[in-house]
Amino acid sequence: MTTRRMPMWGKAWVLDSSALINLKLIIKIEHQWQFFECLKEMVAQGELFICRAVVKEVKQPHPDAPGAWAFGVRDLVTEAYDPGETFVAEVMAKAGDVIDDDDEESDADPHVVAQALELRQRGFDVCVVTTDAKAHRDRIAMTAACARLELASCSDRDFIADIECEAGELKEHR
Repeated sequence: MTTRRMPMWGKAWVLDSSALINLKLIIKIEHQWQFFECLKEMVAQGELFICRAVVKEVKQPHPDAPGAWAFGVRDLVTEAYDPGETFVAEVMAKAGDVIDDDDEESDADPHVVAQALELRQRGFDVCVVTTDAKAHRDRIAMTAACARLELASCSDRDFIADIECEAGELKEHR
């Protein structure tokens, strides 16, 4: 049984692919099962959200903890699993340069931001969890895309601290 307290801020957390993958890298192996079970509970309770595009993006190259977990909880996502096209269009109009021109087919980023927009419209206090905080050659960072759409974002480490799922001492990574 997983024991955890409710998030201090009562946020709806939206995970992007980079954060989900990085969780496996910063949480020591002996704490991963319990931590991902806690996240599963958060998904079931409507506190943590992932979208279909993230599941697709992490499932193939990461058939272990990140991909298997995301695939396993997809049916528990309570809202906006497939963000509406109007939300995706808004992201593309205001922050379309969040897409990597070299990898448009597998880029989940606009869908993550669209999911956050849709959840915000439904009354949630949303925070996008991402490790993508630096602009790249042909694209802006996820944090910049969130800022353009007036969405809160945070790092994976801040997310871990706020949700208070047992993660143990985090590994240094980056």
